[in-house]
Amino acid sequence: MKTDILIPKTEVMRQTSLSGTSIWRLIKEGKFPEGKQISPNRVAWSQSEVSNWISEKMGDAA
Repeated sequence: MKTDILIPKTEVMRQTSLSGTSIWRLIKEGKFPEGKQISPNRVAWSQSEVSNWISEKMGDAA
């Protein structure tokens, strides 16, 4: 059984090479996975959802 992990925005930015503003814009447009509110002041993303998004984008580039 594989366990997914939650990653912070800084890691999402590093993995996708997107800025924070670009991430929020894509979320608003429904083109990027939404983060999960894990505490009152903290949002994190599912590593598998971010990885899947990257894989889809790599497929689009091919």
